[in-house]
Amino acid sequence: MKKSSMLEDGKYVFTGRSVEATYIEQEEPTYQHNLWIEALPPVLTKEEAIRKMKRYPIYNEEERGKSDEARIHAVQRIRTYVEALPMLLDLEERFSRMIRQGYLARNPIDAEYVRQMRAGFMDLEPGEIPVIRSSAAGFAVIGLSGMGKTTAIESVLSLYPQVIQHSEYNGTPFHRSQVVWLKLECPSNGSIKGLCLKFFQVLDSILGSNYYNKFCRGRVTTEELIQDVAFIASTLGVGTLIIDDIQHLNAAKSGGADNMLNFFVDLVNSMGIPVVLIGTNAVIPLLQGTFSTARRMSGQGDLIWSNHVQEDEVWNYFVEQLWTYQWTRTPTILTSKLKKVLYDESQGITDIAVKLYMLAQWSVIGEEREQITTAVIRKVAKDSFQLLRPILEAIKKNQISKLMKIRDIYVDEDTMDNFLKKSKERVALQGTSNTLQNQRAASTNDKENDPIMIVSKWLLEADYKPMIAKEAAHLAVTQNAQATDIKKVIKDAMNIAFHMEIDTSFGELMSPDDMRAVTKPTSETDTSSNYERLKEAGVIQTIELE
Repeated sequence: MKKSSMLEDGKYVFTGRSVEATYIEQEEPTYQHNLWIEALPPVLTKEEAIRKMKRYPIYNEEERGKSDEARIHAVQRIRTYVEALPMLLDLEERFSRMIRQGYLARNPIDAEYVRQMRAGFMDLEPGEIPVIRSSAAGFAVIGLSGMGKTTAIESVLSLYPQVIQHSEYNGTPFHRSQVVWLKLECPSNGSIKGLCLKFFQVLDSILGSNYYNKFCRGRVTTEELIQDVAFIASTLGVGTLIIDDIQHLNAAKSGGADNMLNFFVDLVNSMGIPVVLIGTNAVIPLLQGTFSTARRMSGQGDLIWSNHVQEDEVWNYFVEQLWTYQWTRTPTILTSKLKKVLYDESQGITDIAVKLYMLAQWSVIGEEREQITTAVIRKVAKDSFQLLRPILEAIKKNQISKLMKIRDIYVDEDTMDNFLKKSKERVALQGTSNTLQNQRAASTNDKENDPIMIVSKWLLEADYKPMIAKEAAHLAVTQNAQATDIKKVIKDAMNIAFHMEIDTSFGELMSPDDMRAVTKPTSETDTSSNYERLKEAGVIQTIELE
């Protein structure tokens, strides 16, 4: 759950937890004897990162039977859904490297710094201490609004405590707070002074200190504030500074954007503090226009987050996992048609896709026919996303001239092509811990005692298609809700799956008033015509002539 604190200006800022220091022996030689690094959580494996960052809302199939009101509230759980997709894992790896490299040349205890340097270099003469330059290097996370940049950053930050309280290290008294990370929002006017004021406000909110009153009252100049920020950041061992909504620099006065970017470069070069910039595509020209900024900010490699393409395996996996959180009375199987419509109406932007799915469920819960159809999704999109439609259409048709008029979408054709290339990159699905297939397996293992999953597995092993296996298993378990013999349930499921397989019209579930359901034979011996079945169902009426 996101944690936030209110500042004096009434705005909330993302904050983390505070812990007492415990020191972990480092495997990497250059990290040894550096208390800032040793106090950090251990470097995570891919499996550990997936387990810690994924957020699966509580869900139970039985909740479909709850009241309409209860289910409408339950749908809101989807907001908390976070999937450890490859982009998020990549971000975690970059952040882990960046923050440790940033601390490399900043050991606050002189004697331990000597030990650290001697542990990391070979063939040193007695008493010789190598001099190393700051190795801090930040990066930028740039992409369309709604792609989950801020959520991803906050998921990674949650892996680390925000504040670590030190008291003693290897017998040496050391009473100091270590601020591992600090996340600030770029001031709307692109003001360096405004950013410095926020820096002290946030510190006071997480430490209970009084820095704002000490440094920010009276006629203080921007130059004085910058010096104070540098001193306090060094004293508190600030590990990294994250600046969100960097596109606000476009609103800065003439020269203001360059001044702010140069300030970030100075933080990296002079103080050794890595800086992560988060923003929409509108900020790309600014970053590209400042060579030294582009060089430093690409120290860990920039992340360009674009919308997914329809055939992207990552997109398919995301939608399949999202679809499992469904509270309608009648289960709706995810078909290729539904996938296509969801993509068409969201253009692969995950935030829009999640909201569409929520709104689609809300629109049918309580109706006679609680089923998510392509028509439902299109109607929800048309009614609820009118302001987004011109942007989505421009993305869909790659209309560069129209995109040029949208401030938060960078319009350079080369950049747009880069977005497509990035989104088309495939992640190997076999043999590695961060594959989507292994993540599916991990998710399945969490539900291994679910009768539907057990029966589905039997059907899959019998070579039934996944869609048929899932639906047949659900129907069989529902029909045998009170049964204790799983073998009977499997037998019934096999029978249901057999008839589904020979039924070539099987796809989206048919409601009782669907013409296909009316004209479907009731048994293998049913030889009546479609006309006779429609007449029997009352669809065709006999008109008596006078």
